[in-house]
Amino acid sequence: MIILITGASHTGKTLLAQRLLEHLRIPYLSIDHLKMGLIRSGNTDLTPEDDEELTEYLWPIVREMIRTAVENKQDLIVEGCYVPFGWRKDFGEACLPHIRFLCLAMTDSFIDGHFGEILSHASDIESRLEDAGCTRSFLKEENRRFAEGFRRAGENVILIDGDYGETMDAVREAVAMKKLETPFGDIEIRIDGSPIPCLALRVPGTDRRCPDLLGRYRIRVPFLPDGERHEISCTFSPSRPYDRGAESGESLECQSFFDTEFKMSMGLEGDSMVLPTGERIPSRYDYDVAYLETGMSYLILEETKTDSYVFGIAWIGGMDRDDPWNGEDRGIQTWFGADPTLSP
Repeated sequence: MIILITGASHTGKTLLAQRLLEHLRIPYLSIDHLKMGLIRSGNTDLTPEDDEELTEYLWPIVREMIRTAVENKQDLIVEGCYVPFGWRKDFGEACLPHIRFLCLAMTDSFIDGHFGEILSHASDIESRLEDAGCTRSFLKEENRRFAEGFRRAGENVILIDGDYGETMDAVREAVAMKKLETPFGDIEIRIDGSPIPCLALRVPGTDRRCPDLLGRYRIRVPFLPDGERHEISCTFSPSRPYDRGAESGESLECQSFFDTEFKMSMGLEGDSMVLPTGERIPSRYDYDVAYLETGMSYLILEETKTDSYVFGIAWIGGMDRDDPWNGEDRGIQTWFGADPTLSP
């Protein structure tokens, strides 16, 4: 597995890579170290300030190191800001399934509310020789550039907007987790029937609407529409008998699965727009959704422009077989927890 970490300055890329190295025991390559080695050895006339040129210079080297590691079945963490927005086009189908990509970016509100803390942690892992140019406006501009650039390329960007420590813990757990395990089976994301790597992020914090949940996760799938029909599905491999039922709401398509002990809900944002007759109902969404035997799916249409799709998954224990929804105080918690538009 290759873990490719990028993002704007001061987002904690190096800290995350260091923590993953310690937790997973995977070798770690800093693109910054490669950059300074090439500059100090005189192999390039570029300077540390030549960001755009450095990306063009360094990425081909990093790309081939990643490809070599994949070919040799070796694990590697690669971290740095010199990753082009369109990095995926440099790898074929043989390499991409082995690469987990992470882009970190801070929101404007997070920068405004934590600017002093951000600067105070700038040298937690590496010693920064000069940080005078790191102003609020610079950080906001850089973080917007990374977030918008990678989103336009169809990538999932992890936005830091709340508790930084909880967000990083959730990211670290998600990367270390090979599959999201639920009481009803392991979760799998597929595009047109083919499995793809996914990052299941635990929703941090406590939510008064669903305080008793045993698990609450979000899986965001970037997908660039191409004018053709596609299906992005989120399903589980059944590990126990279960019943199921629709539990949707306004702008929420949700299906719940339950047995004598657990209830799990899987939700997505949208409207089910197709009648049994095949007639399509107008909607403010440019895609359809479908209820599956073991999950849910987004249906991409010829006219779809949306390029990011989120699945919400939540489960709770202590259920009653004769009353799986368990009134308004317990069973409904998974309904809130699985809504991808809600945060604590």
